[in-house]
Amino acid sequence: MQMSWVCAVVLSVLGAAATPLPPDVRHALEKDYVAEGRETRYVEDAVDLNGDGRNELIVHVVGTTACGSGGCPTLVFTPAGDGYRLVATIGLTYPPIAVAPERSHGWRNLIVRIGGGGAQAGDVALAFDGTSYPKNPTVRGAGVTPSNGDGDIVIAAFASFDETTPLTAGDVPAVAVPVAAPVPTATASGPSFDCAKASLPAEKAICASPELAALDRELASTFNDTVRNGAAAQQNRQRTAQKAWLARRNACATTADTPVCLRETYRRRIVELQIQSGRIETPTPIAYRCKGHEAQSVFAAFYTATDPSAVMMTWGERRALAFVAPSGSGARYAGEGVEFWEHQGEISLKWGDAVLSCVAQ
Repeated sequence: MQMSWVCAVVLSVLGAAATPLPPDVRHALEKDYVAEGRETRYVEDAVDLNGDGRNELIVHVVGTTACGSGGCPTLVFTPAGDGYRLVATIGLTYPPIAVAPERSHGWRNLIVRIGGGGAQAGDVALAFDGTSYPKNPTVRGAGVTPSNGDGDIVIAAFASFDETTPLTAGDVPAVAVPVAAPVPTATASGPSFDCAKASLPAEKAICASPELAALDRELASTFNDTVRNGAAAQQNRQRTAQKAWLARRNACATTADTPVCLRETYRRRIVELQIQSGRIETPTPIAYRCKGHEAQSVFAAFYTATDPSAVMMTWGERRALAFVAPSGSGARYAGEGVEFWEHQGEISLKWGDAVLSCVAQ
């Protein structure tokens, strides 16, 4: 059965109150999966994967900050000194998650369920390669093979967000606390966050607009996919950029036309993520020779099919993205600290403090 985050949150049935996470494990989860205004939860279990007599910790994270249409991440930590070391971050998974009897490089294979986000639903076995488990279980290969699901289940399938443990910030222990009413999750018509907990004016405006809610869902899915498929350094950069973007989004509430500001802010961020993740094919760049800087050309790749249109400019080691902007004549693109203006074959380029006059080579 194909599953999706929007249609059915697949969670674990906890047999007993969850054990508080070790501080270093909690810190790792908070750093990567906690965002303002978004609730993040987890399910965990301990099992000896490498036969050394000490239990590894398997943590399945759920919530709109962590999950996308293809599933949620499962992390594996191993004991190291007085704490734990992250061994693997396996994206795009659903419970049930099991441990197989077969071993690879001394570690037991993991069995996870995949489905949603275009992936064919089913169980796959993940083999340890001597360092880690496969990052993307939807890509078949030597380390990812079909499975009949036979193994010792450590995290079972579940059907309620309330059955997981809240990932709280700071040093507050994480325990499974009964709640009086179910926690609303993202729906097909609402945004990716819980409107019942919306407190910021920008969030309330998004909840009141089906168009803005749809843009928020699209952005959440695009962001999660971009982070999940990127290298560790890229993931950190994107999370930092997303926090800065959230501040700009929330500032729309102070503008004269909040809905218009929010709409444009969302659309630009979606295009930015699509370009940076490689979802959109990169157009052939045009080289420009600029007066006084002839030794180093400026290259511009124009994305005319995006909404809004955009241009990615490269000048030596510097890169900047600009979006189409109002212009009395010619084509004008503006971004943070940059402006590209084409008029009658001549290019005026502002990049930081530099003002360049350029022509196409």
